[in-house]
Amino acid sequence: MKTLSEFISERKENYPVPDGPVEQVTLLAKELALGVHYGFWLPTLVTIQSSTEGGEFVPIEEELRDYLVHRWNDEHIGQWKRLLRGHGFLNDEFDTNGKPFTRLSRDAFALLSEAPPYNVFISYTHVESSAFALLLVTKLRHCGIQPFCDMSLVPGEDWHPELEKQIMKCEHFIVLVGKQTRNSRATVKEVKWALEKDKIVIPIWHNGFEFKPEEWEDVDDQVINAIQRKHAVIVEKESANGYNAAITELLTNRFGVTP
Repeated sequence: MKTLSEFISERKENYPVPDGPVEQVTLLAKELALGVHYGFWLPTLVTIQSSTEGGEFVPIEEELRDYLVHRWNDEHIGQWKRLLRGHGFLNDEFDTNGKPFTRLSRDAFALLSEAPPYNVFISYTHVESSAFALLLVTKLRHCGIQPFCDMSLVPGEDWHPELEKQIMKCEHFIVLVGKQTRNSRATVKEVKWALEKDKIVIPIWHNGFEFKPEEWEDVDDQVINAIQRKHAVIVEKESANGYNAAITELLTNRFGVTP
């Protein structure tokens, strides 16, 4: 069984806090339900009123306080309780003595069985990886994951600001790396944007790509480090089975989805 520290580190690494307020509350509700599942805290979010900061409500359970501090940078739960309640993730109840308390609702626990609607940006080189990108888009959508690649651009649209905006919105950035990727200024630039915006970059090597340092000497070191990561997904054989195996590895290990 994982520790609370491992749980927090894993969530922070793989599931960055989204910008949208609704998405934030949904993520919090899901992680609170996960915390109950792992035995870190009870489904009843019991709180006390602190004597500082205007009497904000603070969880009694130390583990829940640690989670809120290290995951959300806030040990108070008063505002979050209001938002969770408003979205139907908390129910108000009374104990046998008539004392009110709150409990995570069934809707919160139902989030555990849902495929998360990740926002994923797919970067690729047109001359080499278009077919693979199209297959990946289809597979991701089938699993409830929302991908974006420049096939989605409206004709005539100014691609530069639109692509940068889409990278800003995404949680994960997938780059399809082949023998021609090094020659694509656009792909290299997109990887750099993703790194500058602290996105989770996932390289997928295909078409027999092998990293050769001498071919990447004039590329930013950060981009090189992202491309040659040890945890890159690799298409072992250029075939339908090879592509499907790589996509299955991506979905299972990175997104927790069984295709």
